Amino acid sequence: MLAPISLIIKYNFHHPLPGCLVFLPSRVHIEDACKEVPALVNCTAIDWFHSWPQLALQSVSTTFIEKIPGLEPNVRASISEFISYAHTSVNEVSVKYQQNEKHFNYTTPKSFLEFMKLYGNLLGKNAQS
Repeated sequence: MLAPISLIIKYNFHHPLPGCLVFLPSRVHIEDACKEVPALVNCTAIDWFHSWPQLALQSVSTTFIEKIPGLEPNVRASISEFISYAHTSVNEVSVKYQQNEKHFNYTTPKSFLEFMKLYGNLLGKNAQS
């Protein structure tokens, strides 16, 4: 059942060509195809990250910054703006990096949340010392 797909995958593995492989649920289950042809998973890049708008980033960072005790209101606003600006700047530079170096750098919502968590931890350690 997967023999034609296997031939296509083997050919493209040795002679890479950009392409798209689509499975119809009624014909082939993706689990079975991945078991028989591991290259479907190992040699595949899925690009489905969408950037957040600046206002959304700032809203999330404001909510996060409000939970940190001991900060003045004007400092909270500045930190919130900086965090959203830093994430947006990395997105812009990542596009240039991909164009120049042909490598991808993904900035995801998870990386934004991790950045805010790191910033909060650093502020906490700095306040203790």
